[in-house]
Amino acid sequence: MVCDVKKYNVNLIMPYSLLTPVLSVLMGIVVLGDSLNSFKIIGASLVILGTAIAVINLRNLRMHARFPRLRRR
Repeated sequence: MVCDVKKYNVNLIMPYSLLTPVLSVLMGIVVLGDSLNSFKIIGASLVILGTAIAVINLRNLRMHARFPRLRRR
């Protein structure tokens, strides 16, 4: 499946690639039967939280670029 690269903004798609380690650990648990411990849960939570913060900040920046009157002074 080939998608149009110009259709998607790289700045909005790139933060989701930060979830790769979390998905890799989940696949290791599901496919290989790896154990789940507190360090993996805490690490995955931090990665997901950081990605969420990055995505929310990018969306806010895009909104303020479109609507300059909404910027805080």
